[in-house]
Amino acid sequence: MIGIVLILIIVVIWVAKRLARYFLQQQKPLAAKAVVGIMLLIQLVLVYYFMKMMMTYILRLLNIFYNQ
Repeated sequence: MIGIVLILIIVVIWVAKRLARYFLQQQKPLAAKAVVGIMLLIQLVLVYYFMKMMMTYILRLLNIFYNQ
């Protein structure tokens, strides 16, 4: 599941760059700003879920060192 979230983050970044460049070439800066803003919100949600999933592994790792 963690790999899927990482792949989704990378794909969203790639799509955002391509769409922003396309709209800037078409002389539509407001559309480019809107695309970047929406993609940024999507990326924030994906990073939140990634960190939420990683927290269990981090706590398990810290627990190993704490109990030694």
